[in-house]
Amino acid sequence: MALPVMTVEQRAKALAKAAEARTARRALLAEVASGAVSVAEVVERSG
Repeated sequence: MALPVMTVEQRAKALAKAAEARTARRALLAEVASGAVSVAEVVERSG
């Protein structure tokens, strides 16, 4: 399957969205690691 052809603006927007998702995921993992949030709470948030 070929990758879709994106404009420069679309690519920049996709990269920014991916960076935002990584930042949010990193913050959540840090909360779990510190014990501030339990794995059960993470599961509840996603559902």
